[in-house]
Amino acid sequence: VQGGLDALGISLTGNGVYQGNVPLKTDLAAEIALGSDISVQANKFDVVIADQTIALRKPLQVVLAEDGRQQVRADLAIGSGHLVASLDQEAGQKSIAGDVALNDVDLGPWGRIAGFDGLSGTANLNASLRETKGALPAASVKGQITGITAKAVKDLKPFEMVVDLDLSEGSLIGKASLGNSDVRILSADGTVPLAISVLQQEFNPDLTAPVSAKVRIDGEIAEFWPYVPAPDHMVSGNIELALDVGGTLGDIVWKGDVALADGHYENLVYGTILDQMTFNGEFDQNGLSIPGIAATDGGNGRVTASVDVE
Repeated sequence: VQGGLDALGISLTGNGVYQGNVPLKTDLAAEIALGSDISVQANKFDVVIADQTIALRKPLQVVLAEDGRQQVRADLAIGSGHLVASLDQEAGQKSIAGDVALNDVDLGPWGRIAGFDGLSGTANLNASLRETKGALPAASVKGQITGITAKAVKDLKPFEMVVDLDLSEGSLIGKASLGNSDVRILSADGTVPLAISVLQQEFNPDLTAPVSAKVRIDGEIAEFWPYVPAPDHMVSGNIELALDVGGTLGDIVWKGDVALADGHYENLVYGTILDQMTFNGEFDQNGLSIPGIAATDGGNGRVTASVDVE
């Protein structure tokens, strides 16, 4: 640290580990001006995690003015991709506008860092926010992960995940899906009242406003089980789930049903096997009921059970 409050230079380097075994290095160089206005300009912000690097492509700039004006500019490389973000707030909190764009980030290396070796995919995301004083904000988030694969299911076509959120006139509408050209594993959509003000930092929900959503899952568990962080367990079988949500924001109700056919479970540590599993169940906000679960023990034995949870 050196210089006066009007031009305070800061440099910082560090070494450490992430999750106990992943090497982590940081290198920061910035200049801060402290006065009636506060400004920060970072010319270096490097973070190296294992073989991945986060680094500035352009200087990072932050301005917090005495009259309420705010400005942020960020442009970073994130591994193979990059992130560009901006935020502008007018003096007197008259308006605010923000944008974030994340492009072409290869998730494979980051998956290895997080302990999910063998996963891959490319992430893209665009988000925006606009609000003018006295009016409701408008915002959108559109995200996509393409080419999702796992080593354990090399023969399957890559999956694609899509998320689309839109906030307009006090209502949040969202859609999400996961699948490929052969199978749609997950689909979801919903509408939720969301009366907020980012400028005023207010959240005043209308508890009588209606809520609606539905989620559908229909697919072979083995197709997406490799993405579940449970390496000591193997699960397969065809699962169907339907969930419907309704009511109001102050009194949300839901109901659904779930079914499993030709299920198989194996514990790779203890050798426990359940085969030919089947069940049908229903659930709502009051509990879960599965009147019959049937399976074999992988041999001549049979297992039957029922579940009621309130």
